[in-house]
Order: sequence, then C-alpha cells, then structure tokens
Amino acid sequence: MYVNHWDNAIREADRVAILQSLGTATGWQRSTVTHNGQGSYANDNRTSLTLFQSAMPPDVLEYLRGLNKWIGHLVGRDPRRLEGWQAISYALNQEFQAHMDPVAKAENKRDMTVLLTLQQPIDGGETYFPKLQYAVHPVERRLLVWENLQPDGSLNPHSLHAGLPVRKGHKLVLVNWFLQR
Repeated sequence: MYVNHWDNAIREADRVAILQSLGTATGWQRSTVTHNGQGSYANDNRTSLTLFQSAMPPDVLEYLRGLNKWIGHLVGRDPRRLEGWQAISYALNQEFQAHMDPVAKAENKRDMTVLLTLQQPIDGGETYFPKLQYAVHPVERRLLVWENLQPDGSLNPHSLHAGLPVRKGHKLVLVNWFLQR
C-alpha cells in the first residue's frame, strides 16, 4: 500500500494565513460518519469538528485551488477528481477511531486520501494504520497521502486508519479525497 508524506509542503506564511482565516470562519459543526453511503450522523467514534469547503472563507478557497493543482501533479492524479476540502479540528481527547475512507457502496469511491496538518498538537493526534502498525505524527505543514483502493478498485484493508486522541494541545488538518473518476 502507498503511504507517503512530504514535510514543508506549504509555506509557513500560507499556513498561518489559513489558520487565521479558518479561525474566524463560521459553520463549524460536529463531525459525522457515513455508514455504507446511507447518510451521515454524529457518532462517538468521531468527536472532532468539521468545516466544509462550502463554508470556508474566500481567501482559503483561492489558496486551495492552487494547492489542488500542485497536489494533483505531485501524486499523478487529475485535480478535478478531488471531492472537496474539509478542515477538521481536534481538541483535547478528540479522535476519529479506526475507519476506512472510501464510501463502501458509492459508485465513485475515494481512491486516495490527502491530509495536510496546519496545527500540530503538543502530544497525540497521530494518524495510525493498525494493519501496517505504522503511525505518522502530525507535523505542521506535513502532507500525508495514502491509497484507499487496490488496483482492481476493491477496498484496500491496509488503508484502515485512525486519528488518535489529542493528549495535549490542538490539532487542525485539511483533508480531501481523490475520487476514482
């Protein structure tokens, strides 16, 4: 399975500007989960807050348009296949327990996950792949990418991952997904 990360993926000044803009955004809501593509609902497996791309400030949206092109080039995917950004905020003890990103019954599954850390916690908050026994620490400006599907389009069991609890501090990430088509 393909899991990779790039440090210093964005400029520090851009990270700070995005954090400031997201900090003033309204529209943050309790994060939800989806089960078999049957709608989303709040669940104790996911305790973070989410801000959807549609509620992000215009300056952030403008920045993300350029970021989409760069990430698409970096991973060899068409940026038009990106689903849409979400900002995810994890406070103390918040987490997203082990899950898989593709919507199991969707016709157009999430082929690849892209996660950019904007604010790292003091302790905790790793992205953990239990089947690989591999943890990636959330480092500011780190871009983490992994494949969710096998070459034949079936779910890759090794893409099972969790956002471990933040033990001290606060974690803020941007996440997006490349769709199959």
